[in-house]
Amino acid sequence: MGNVSPLGPSSIGMDPKVSAGLGYLILIVGLIFFFIEKQNRFVRFHTLQAVLLAISLFVLFFVIIFAGIAAAFVNGGLAGLIFSLGNLVVWVGGFIAWLVGMINAFQGKYFKLPVIGDLAERWSGTGIVAM
Repeated sequence: MGNVSPLGPSSIGMDPKVSAGLGYLILIVGLIFFFIEKQNRFVRFHTLQAVLLAISLFVLFFVIIFAGIAAAFVNGGLAGLIFSLGNLVVWVGGFIAWLVGMINAFQGKYFKLPVIGDLAERWSGTGIVAM
């Protein structure tokens, strides 16, 4: 998205880049920082995006695993293998998205992940405008 100064005041008392980056590393920290931080839009955006990414990946894993189990019972092992490969693709894609988000947060950059970034922007009340 571009650089928008993350260096505004933070009610957490930490460097905003560190707060935002830690939100990706530890899910509970992201939740806590999102609800505690009232001033810094950068921290609110990135912590909510990290939480939404984690929730989305959890739901996708859950759906793929149980669909794979059901398909394996109906169609045999090949269907289970196909769903396992789908799970691997989601895991790798999720890891890359997590890593990109975290790196951008630590660098002080707003970076919106597809779909999740738009939700995080709307729900965190940031109304980000990239420069």
